This record gives sequence, structure tokens and C-alpha cells, in this order.
Amino acid sequence: MTDATDGNNEVVTLDSSSNDYTRLRCNLDGAKFTNTAITASMKVRIEQAPTSDRTVRLDVRQAASTENIFYAVGATITNDGTMTKVGIFKKVDDGNGGYTICSLAQGKFATPVAMGGWHTLKLTISGTSSVHLTAFFEDAQMATFDDDCVSDLTSTAGNTVGNGGCLADQTGLGIQIEKGIKASVDDILVTTP
Repeated sequence: MTDATDGNNEVVTLDSSSNDYTRLRCNLDGAKFTNTAITASMKVRIEQAPTSDRTVRLDVRQAASTENIFYAVGATITNDGTMTKVGIFKKVDDGNGGYTICSLAQGKFATPVAMGGWHTLKLTISGTSSVHLTAFFEDAQMATFDDDCVSDLTSTAGNTVGNGGCLADQTGLGIQIEKGIKASVDDILVTTP
């Protein structure tokens, strides 16, 4: 994978600017899809376990020119490489000049999913003044959340933070793999109703 453009639109941007994660981002200017109801999915295969719990996420965000908030579907990977849960996340302003991640809803597997096989993570989003979100693993619904876009949220660090509002348009995609995991990603798909 290399950086690529389609006209003036940055389609793919590899980003390893942090020691804590690696990201692949596409459609950052928002020209390719601007619908307020979309389904975004990807296939992921965990090939190396981390030393402690980490996540692999598929992010749906606003265009790069807007406030840096996103919704995401993510899988938690443990130190034996298994997936233990799939959840819905939101990135918002932390009130201190940075950003933080909030876990909105999670569904745990009765039996952890072993590493090595290809698995599909999917997030559906609909709504503008309030947002309905559903996370899937393969075809099974794992978690749902209704974001009113105004109520305070709790960050994964346990702090109360402002909501950040709804996304103006679900326009960009990102894949983030946290430090210590080796993962392959394939078959990224975005559809609209």
C-alpha cells in the first residue's frame, strides 16, 4: 500500500506518526461519500499477539477540514491474540486541547475468537441530529448505541467529557491498529441505503 490520490482527493494516506498506533486513512476531503446513513466494513486477521490488551478499529469520521471526531467499530485483542469483544467507540475533544476515546457499547464473545482467521467488522450509522449505531462481527449484531450528540460521555480513561456533537457528514475512513499487534486488513467496503 502506498499513498495515492484521485485528482485532488487524498484517497489513501499511511500514517505512523505515533509510537502507539499505525493508521491508514482514506477520503479525507470527504468527496467520495457524504451520506448520513452508511455501512462501513473491513476484514481483519490478527497475525501476532500484543503484550497487553489492544484494539483494531475501523473509524468513520468527518472530513479533515472539520472537527476531528469519529465513530468506530473496534475489536479488543488480548495478549494471546484472541478477540474478546467488539464495540462502538467515539473520539471527542478531551477539553484540554487534545482528544480522547469513549467506549459507547460493547458485546463480549462467549468464547474468545482465535487469531489467524479472517473476520469481518462492520458499523452501521444513521441519523443527523441523533445517531443510531450498530456494530457487527461477521453477521452477528454485537452492540448498539443511540447517540443524542449532546449528552456527556465517559472516556476510556474514566473522565467525563463533552459529547462533541454529531458528524456533519460521515465522510472519511480510517483503520487504526494499536502498538504491538500485527494485523492484516482487506476488503474495506462502504455502502449507502
